[in-house]
Amino acid sequence: MHHQVAVLNRYPEAQAAEEPLCPSPGPWGQRGRWFVYAGAEPDARVLGQGVTEGQAWANAARRLARVNRKVKWLVAG
Repeated sequence: MHHQVAVLNRYPEAQAAEEPLCPSPGPWGQRGRWFVYAGAEPDARVLGQGVTEGQAWANAARRLARVNRKVKWLVAG
């Protein structure tokens, strides 16, 4: 749950959605994947993905944390 809160603090419009996969032949069932989008628009940025909704939120929070660490501040002098 804390992953979801971390993402929603940065992207208040973020939402998770399950994208179903096409059924494939074979004895195993094929589940869809969960994606966390930055908003409800059809072209919204994908923030994270996972097999479960919780994994998708965790992936999105991890990716956002990584981006924050890579930002370097340049000060004009």
